Amino acid sequence: MTERLGELLIRKGKLTQAQLDQAVQCQILFAGKLGTVLLELGYIGEKDLAGILQERYHVEAITLEQLKEIPEEVIKSIPRDLVGKYDLIPIRKLARRVYLGMLNPEDKEAITEVEKTTGLKAIPCVLLEVYLRWVMERYYGIKREARFIQLERSLDLMRELYPYTALVYGEPGESLWQGSAPISEISQPSVKAAPLPAQAPETPSVAEPPKNLDEFWDQVGRAGHPRVLLPKIKAEFRQARSREEVARIILDFTQRIFPRVVLFYIKTGVAFGWQGRGEGIDDKRLASLMIPLELDSIIKTVYESRSYFRGQLPVNPINQRILLGIGGIIPGLTLVMPILIFGKALLILYADSGRTVMEREPDLASVQEIMGDAQGALQRILQASKKDEGQP
Repeated sequence: MTERLGELLIRKGKLTQAQLDQAVQCQILFAGKLGTVLLELGYIGEKDLAGILQERYHVEAITLEQLKEIPEEVIKSIPRDLVGKYDLIPIRKLARRVYLGMLNPEDKEAITEVEKTTGLKAIPCVLLEVYLRWVMERYYGIKREARFIQLERSLDLMRELYPYTALVYGEPGESLWQGSAPISEISQPSVKAAPLPAQAPETPSVAEPPKNLDEFWDQVGRAGHPRVLLPKIKAEFRQARSREEVARIILDFTQRIFPRVVLFYIKTGVAFGWQGRGEGIDDKRLASLMIPLELDSIIKTVYESRSYFRGQLPVNPINQRILLGIGGIIPGLTLVMPILIFGKALLILYADSGRTVMEREPDLASVQEIMGDAQGALQRILQASKKDEGQP
């Protein structure tokens, strides 16, 4: 009997039991192959995973290079419906043999069906799910999910920087990949929670009173926050009836201060990307971003300390993964803040300056105040939901 993938990874020292348990929980939530989830979580690299799969099935592991130029006659040898039904792809033909890239090389039904259809001897090989979804779309037009597009982009960028690289921050707005260097050459700055400001900075003076809110923002700029809006925001929180509505209010408010804002939610020891606004941020790609809280990151620091962080994002591989998932822009200033619900950090607000040079000190006191109102609204919604569930 073939050894389970998770057990083999643990035996080979590629994975811990805790990491496997975490990955299985994520697999239940998001489906897909265990190997795909492990890649998304950053617990294993694609080369190591392919090597383990080759050892597990005792067959050839197909590389990405082998998939880039498959001859048309090979693709036409197997019908599209068969490819989609059995999750396989023809790689090459040699004499009277057709080599198949498969998620499960032990699928005898699929092999028999291919041999019956093609009249060729089928030779099973194994390949990663992210490769298969890409090649099925490329050659057969079978659309893949957004998670595989995001994972492919992340892996592609990591290949350029192999084996490991970290950010070397330059000017705000530079690409994540400009000026990268090996992690071993970069000192890791410590992360400390920032103290709360004593009071909000004063709003810059305006020559003439603004006629409307849009004119106000034209005059004072987006970094200064008009405290006159706070009562209106608080009222919106009191009227909110769902988590999604609270999230919208948080993002609308925070983006008045920071150009790019993202909300993460915490579940089963992982921070999942939820919703966001700003350049380079796409909710579908964001939904595939998963940050394990056992790995060092700014999310972990804020989650465990229950205090906010303000400053330049520290350099480490998981923080790099976060930036990749939200567009790959190096920010000059980052704010990461927990939203406590019944004493637990169940949401994390991430905000950064993007390509903007923020000339004024952001009004963090107002953000902190609003997060307190968001906390109250979410607790109220959660209590109401539990009460409704208890009714007959």
